[in-house]
Amino acid sequence: MAVSVELEPSLESTCDWPSPGRSGAWDGATLSKLTRHQVSVTALVLSMAEQSLPEGFSASDIQRECPEAPSALGLESKQIVFCDFPVRRFLQYRQEILELLVQFDREYEPDLVFCPSLTDTHQDHQVVSEDYLRAFRSRSVFGYELPWNNHGFSPSVSNLVTLDDVNNKELSLSCCVTQNSKPYFKPRLLEDLARLRASVTHSEFAESFDVIRAVIQ
Repeated sequence: MAVSVELEPSLESTCDWPSPGRSGAWDGATLSKLTRHQVSVTALVLSMAEQSLPEGFSASDIQRECPEAPSALGLESKQIVFCDFPVRRFLQYRQEILELLVQFDREYEPDLVFCPSLTDTHQDHQVVSEDYLRAFRSRSVFGYELPWNNHGFSPSVSNLVTLDDVNNKELSLSCCVTQNSKPYFKPRLLEDLARLRASVTHSEFAESFDVIRAVIQ
C-alpha cells in the first residue's frame, strides 16, 4: 500500500530534538519542506548538551548555534522551545520529561509528531521515543533515521524532498561547529542517504521514517 500525504498550511507538526547540535541531522530536509509549504512547525529541544561539549568549546558556543541551525531550515526562534535536561541522564528525569511532553501536546495539539526511532540505541533517545508514545496518544508519531544510532530501522514512510531541502539540512549541520567531529559531518553523506532512500520510490531525494503510531482522522 502506498500513502500520499498532501501538505496543508493548517497542518500542525511537532519535532523533538534531544539536543540542539544535531538538529539538521534528524529530519532537516522534511522540516525545510514543511516550512516551505507554510506548515506550522514547533520544535522541542530537551537538552542543551553542555556536559558533552568537545574540548575547546563552551556553553556560549551552544547558545549561539541554537538559533542558527534551525534558521537554516526556515524555523524562527519563536518556533523553538528550549529545555535543559542533563544529557545522558534522561532516564533520571523521565517523569519530568513525560509531564512536559503531555503539556506540550495539550498546548500545541500537533497533527504529526517527529521523534527518535524506537530502534535508536542512544540512552536519551530511547527515553524520548518511548515517552512520546505515552504523551502523544492521539497523534501520528514518526521516528526519524539516524544510521549511526539505529539498530533495525525500518523505513516505512518516505517523504520526498528537493535538493534545496537537502542542502538546507546540510547548511543547518554546518552551523553546529561544536559537533563537526561527528561522523555525519562527512561531505555529501546526507545527500547520499537522501538519494538512497529516494531510490525505492523512483524519485531523486527523500527522508525516511518508521511509523511509531499512525492516527487517521
